[in-house]
Amino acid sequence: MTKEGGTPRSKGAIPRRAMLLGALAVAAVAACAGGAKDARTFGPYVVAIKADTPAAFASDEAQVFQVRRSIPLPLKERPPSLPATPPYPGGVWFTPEQLRVQLSYVITNLEDKPVQVELLVDGWNEFRAYTPQLQVVDDELVADRSCVQRLLILPPKSRTEGRVSFDDFERMAIALAAMMNKAPNPFHLLDPSVDLDQSPLAKPFVPKVISGITGFDLSLRSTQAARIAVEATVELVDLAEVVMEEGNEGSSPNRRPRALIPEIAAPAM
Repeated sequence: MTKEGGTPRSKGAIPRRAMLLGALAVAAVAACAGGAKDARTFGPYVVAIKADTPAAFASDEAQVFQVRRSIPLPLKERPPSLPATPPYPGGVWFTPEQLRVQLSYVITNLEDKPVQVELLVDGWNEFRAYTPQLQVVDDELVADRSCVQRLLILPPKSRTEGRVSFDDFERMAIALAAMMNKAPNPFHLLDPSVDLDQSPLAKPFVPKVISGITGFDLSLRSTQAARIAVEATVELVDLAEVVMEEGNEGSSPNRRPRALIPEIAAPAM
């Protein structure tokens, strides 16, 4: 099995120092109250490009196959009457350091040839779901950047494993918050090399309170007609007691919110 390892902490990685200290404080309180919270695992969730999957885009020169699955986290009912938390349309229920999210995956190539594929993960908070678009420009397909975008070359008849880390999901939540606060370039926020604490296109738009991730879209995209499948599990560390009790996860009222379509704003004059 090939390992496509966890994401190392880059220059632009989150948490910031203040958020990290907050997370440590929350963890300390939880530990004093009766032991640190253990991670709970959910899934598996399967997304596959099959032999009969139609192309999402096709021209005389190219075709693109893409499949997507929406995965809401098994959360409890949102508490009523939370105080408003700008820039959100309502009050923030929990923050990224209170509900830590991590995705582990195995991608299987069933073909007798190497296949190039992209693994895409696009997060939601309880208010909006980031939804990148596929557009045709001058007979060429142009794809918006995803929150997490991994380009992989899968060996023949192989299984490749990897992880979208807790830090990846925390950065995703912060980028989504800045988009909702009208950051002018969403794709700049999603570039993993961008330091969200320093960039003038990011830092002024990051609100003091960040809404936690409540779900995500998991996608596979390939320019080859091939049989490829990803099997994923989700780990949750719940320090705010927002996840459904064990055995009741299937009755979670959590659903995908309306889409946030990325758009680059015109520069201010």
